[in-house]
Amino acid sequence: MAEESGYRRLIWVIVAIGAVVALVLPARALSSARGSTELPDATGPLFVGVTHTQDTIEPWDPQPAQALAEDILRRAAPVQNQFLMGWGALNPEPSPGQYDWQSLDQRLARIGATGGTPVVTLCCAPDWMKGGTAGRTDWDRLGVAPDPEHYDDFAALAVAVAQRYPQVRHFAVWSELRGFYNPWSNDWDMPQFVTFYDTVYRALKQHDPTLQVGGPGPVMDSWAFAEAMSDPSDVRGAWGVVDQRALDALSYWLEHAAGADFLTLNASTANRYTGRTIPVAEAVGKLRAIGDWIRARTDLPQWWMEVYSPAQDRTATSYSHWIPATPESIDLALDTIRAAGGHVALLWNPQGTRTLCTNCLWTWPGSPGGSRETEFVPVLAAHAALTEGLTP
Repeated sequence: MAEESGYRRLIWVIVAIGAVVALVLPARALSSARGSTELPDATGPLFVGVTHTQDTIEPWDPQPAQALAEDILRRAAPVQNQFLMGWGALNPEPSPGQYDWQSLDQRLARIGATGGTPVVTLCCAPDWMKGGTAGRTDWDRLGVAPDPEHYDDFAALAVAVAQRYPQVRHFAVWSELRGFYNPWSNDWDMPQFVTFYDTVYRALKQHDPTLQVGGPGPVMDSWAFAEAMSDPSDVRGAWGVVDQRALDALSYWLEHAAGADFLTLNASTANRYTGRTIPVAEAVGKLRAIGDWIRARTDLPQWWMEVYSPAQDRTATSYSHWIPATPESIDLALDTIRAAGGHVALLWNPQGTRTLCTNCLWTWPGSPGGSRETEFVPVLAAHAALTEGLTP
């Protein structure tokens, strides 16, 4: 998958109980015996923020735009996530042992300057780790997973990141299970993903056992009708039906991964294809159902790495026809995630593009008159204020 322009296509789109390897400290148990999905509202804090992409403020943007963006980030984004490679970050290791940290240096410096808790998503992999040529970067293959013989190399890169940026204490291993889909089984290759995840997890914990490491980051897809999907689940409601394969991926990881400090996922209130009008007040039931399903199975903190809250009209036939999010829908989605046990919720793309603002916090710096703050900022800032003085 190439770096995506302007908008993030509106697709979204843990230790088997026993002894943990001697390389790491004992990890928190990933699974619990709870089975009920009828859970009361959670009472813990919800930390909010953003995932930076290619659409965020850059050092070459006009100074007034930079000042505005930094002010907004200070007020509304106490947690800020940055990808290792792609979505605004260049290839960090174009050839084995040869590093290029410039773009990550800039991104993490900005996060630090705006008071954000930095998070690094350890995705994606340099080309030479996935069959490409050393010294070259084919951005069309960004979403390809490392070859198994290079899992140790990717883990070493993760440790190099932790060494260079000691201020980063939270690492999400991979994103959306990219590259681990098996077309023959029409499902995620979770045994292979867990092998990859465990390699990275153990390397980071060996480097510093106090680092917080999590995964696996599936997209919680849903459809409006069970009859329209190949793998319907029992997690369903007036809003639609969650894909069983996403739930199976989480279940497998919870049962087999070497350890974790938090669990990651992506979710939208909208379905992939609809045929039904679903207002946001009803659609957020999906977020509640997913959060409750997770909370019934593990005590791990839920990190919602990408949150989308559009509505849908019955005539919509693709993601491009979603009714855009509003400040009210974002507010409702965040309240729902908190009630369902969410610990962190991040909005994708803090900056608008030339043509689109999908819950962006400031408009494109090249807009007539320059950047301006959007109506989404007060909503996120209000949620940020609830965790002032706390850390994830």
